[in-house]
Amino acid sequence: MPECDDLYRQACTKLSGLGGQARNIDFAPFAEAGEMLFSGPWIAERHAAISKLLNIDHGDLLDVIRNVLSGAARFSATDAFAAQHRLWKLRRQIQTLFEEIDVLVVPTAPRPFTIAEMMEDPITLNNRLGYYSYFANLVDLCAVSVPNATLGNGMPMGITLLAPAWRDHVVLDLAERWLPDAKARLFDLKEYPKAAS
Repeated sequence: MPECDDLYRQACTKLSGLGGQARNIDFAPFAEAGEMLFSGPWIAERHAAISKLLNIDHGDLLDVIRNVLSGAARFSATDAFAAQHRLWKLRRQIQTLFEEIDVLVVPTAPRPFTIAEMMEDPITLNNRLGYYSYFANLVDLCAVSVPNATLGNGMPMGITLLAPAWRDHVVLDLAERWLPDAKARLFDLKEYPKAAS
């Protein structure tokens, strides 16, 4: 959606005006890690967690959730270890990247979808919605999303600021500068002491 792309570029320009220097990065390691969440053995992890609470085959689950979790059976222990080893390599690539940058700035979602669109193809569109964030937990990042602008159709578009774990103060400080009037409503920065420099 061209409008979303334009709003993201405007956000990058605004962030540069706050004292940053924008640069392009290779997003492939992030995208691959995010894909692993739904196409890799982490589905089996979610299956294991929920199966203790609900009968997945006959419980009160939405069909779409049951369909996703049923994919767990296709993964072996070998698959799980192979995926874990690949994830460690991706984490190292991402850690190396964060030695050169302070914050990764991405759209919160590629574009908004209507409820009707989501109901028609929930798995595909949910995967698209999380394209820029599903990797965060797997590669040990912290994040905060902030409003960016409003599309012509009235839907909001945000940006997400990501940094390595325990650098919450970095993303929160930047979020505060992005939305100075919202500081008191969003978070109390005193709860996130700055790391010694």
